[in-house]
Amino acid sequence: MNTVYLAAPFFDDMAHTIPGQVERIDQAVHSLNMNPTIDGVYSPKDNQSSEYEEFSKDWQIQTYRADLLHLNLADVVVSLLPFNENGTMDDGTAFEVGYAVGQNIPVITVNEGNGDNPTNLMIAQSGTAFLDHISDLATYDFNQLPLNDCTNQVF
Repeated sequence: MNTVYLAAPFFDDMAHTIPGQVERIDQAVHSLNMNPTIDGVYSPKDNQSSEYEEFSKDWQIQTYRADLLHLNLADVVVSLLPFNENGTMDDGTAFEVGYAVGQNIPVITVNEGNGDNPTNLMIAQSGTAFLDHISDLATYDFNQLPLNDCTNQVF
């Protein structure tokens, strides 16, 4: 069985939650929870430190440490494209994917909603598999981790 760290943005540049991104995260968690090869999902969206004022220094430290802990405990990272509304990469998600690659944690990227946006070569080459739809997370074999290359235009 596998534990998943779900890397996806849910804040905009002004630190407001973005409903469409939150909905996609919730759909991904639902699909992952339906998958028989998954026994746990950690979503930073659902694990924000509530003991400190949001975005205070203490909150930042607590959130960073908790997310790093769960990245290190994960068997696999799932990331959602696009990373933000304009199709460019979210800094936090890019960090999480890069950290996972550096720790030899497989990365599964979901391309749904990316449209015609090209993918950065560092993300395109870092993924173990690229899935077309969030619903594919319910049936993907996280035990075998079948390869599936990125078919997006790459820059």
